Amino acid sequence: MANTKVETQPLIIEIVWMTLVGSVRTLRAIWHRHVRVLATSVLLLGVIIIFAGPGFVRAEGDYPWTSALPTGTTGDYWMDENGNGKYDFAEQFDQWGYTYRNCTSWVAWRLNSLGATNMNYLGDAANWDNNAIKRGLVVDKKPLVGDAAVWDGSTKNPGGHLAFVEKVNADGSVVVSEYNKNLRGEFSNGRVARATHYIHFLTTAQRQLLEPPTPKPEEPTKAIPQPAELITTLTPTSKAPEATVPVVTPKPGGAVSFSADINGDHKVDLVSIRPNTDGKAEIYWKQSVGTKFSPKQLLVATDVLASDVHWAAGDVTGDGLDDVVALTKRDDGGVDIKVFRSAGTTLSAAEAWLSTTADQPFKQTEFLLGDVDGDGKKDLTAVVTPTNQSDVEPKVFWIQSLGDHFAPPALVTD
Repeated sequence: MANTKVETQPLIIEIVWMTLVGSVRTLRAIWHRHVRVLATSVLLLGVIIIFAGPGFVRAEGDYPWTSALPTGTTGDYWMDENGNGKYDFAEQFDQWGYTYRNCTSWVAWRLNSLGATNMNYLGDAANWDNNAIKRGLVVDKKPLVGDAAVWDGSTKNPGGHLAFVEKVNADGSVVVSEYNKNLRGEFSNGRVARATHYIHFLTTAQRQLLEPPTPKPEEPTKAIPQPAELITTLTPTSKAPEATVPVVTPKPGGAVSFSADINGDHKVDLVSIRPNTDGKAEIYWKQSVGTKFSPKQLLVATDVLASDVHWAAGDVTGDGLDDVVALTKRDDGGVDIKVFRSAGTTLSAAEAWLSTTADQPFKQTEFLLGDVDGDGKKDLTAVVTPTNQSDVEPKVFWIQSLGDHFAPPALVTD
């Protein structure tokens, strides 16, 4: 008993000291060296953990590891399903493969609490978007409530960062909850930010658990629809509902200008179509820098005649960047539609997305560009002007974007 009493005092002193400096390895060493008397210090150790200060901030909700020792203070620790990765001790991991009180663990737990799956073993935060794409998940720059917000790595934190989107603001920024933002294993909530990418894990039903119910609109009175009433017309960068803009008819000579967010920075840029000496259209871009436009730069020189083409801009591929759409009405009544994909600072060469047949007369037609089905890709809507006086209602065709081509026109009115 005399030996036990002598060992207890230095044991307690060592536990207090090493808890303050946060060394898990040293605590383990103390366990093995003083196993006979460790039980006498359990109560003291619990008091130290509870009152240790800012390093032990309790998160909101029922996150179960708020009092775990923080790890990964130089970036998240992680492992894959085979046990490979960057970590110290396997028992510090949650069931999805991320260490307690790291950003990845918080987001995985938050998603799991809503019924989401497929967020296990995605690696460092900076790799979640690429690994999610490999699993077939949608990753883009358009945030939704319940998304995982991903930031690329930096010099300070090469592992990147992850947060949970609690709210989406009208300007496209998001309000997030997160762990380990300042690399101290702390929880924070309410930061307004813009992430590099957003991963859509939740189903519509799961996402509705986070959103307040929408009041059921009153049944509108039946009236003869006019083209402007068919789809709400907004500016090209409106977020809810998605913008619908008319296809622009070229002026004499083929010159025309319109707005578009070519690089996906949520600022409206200016796109200009100018004919070259051969009459072929050249597409120029003046980027918005917030308070002014930068000098124009050539995005692409096309092989289409500027005077024959009707133009529009919108995200027809669903990648968050506005593409340029060229629509040519043929003499037989059909139309040829080409798309110039945006790569951020350049446009691709023309891609033929659809040629309608002559038995679909679109000669006297107004075309609108907007996301009709809400899938994140802009579609074309063709409003055919009646030629018969007895026809009081125009025919409306929906030309759906499938991401790499347009579907054949579908009549959506009687």
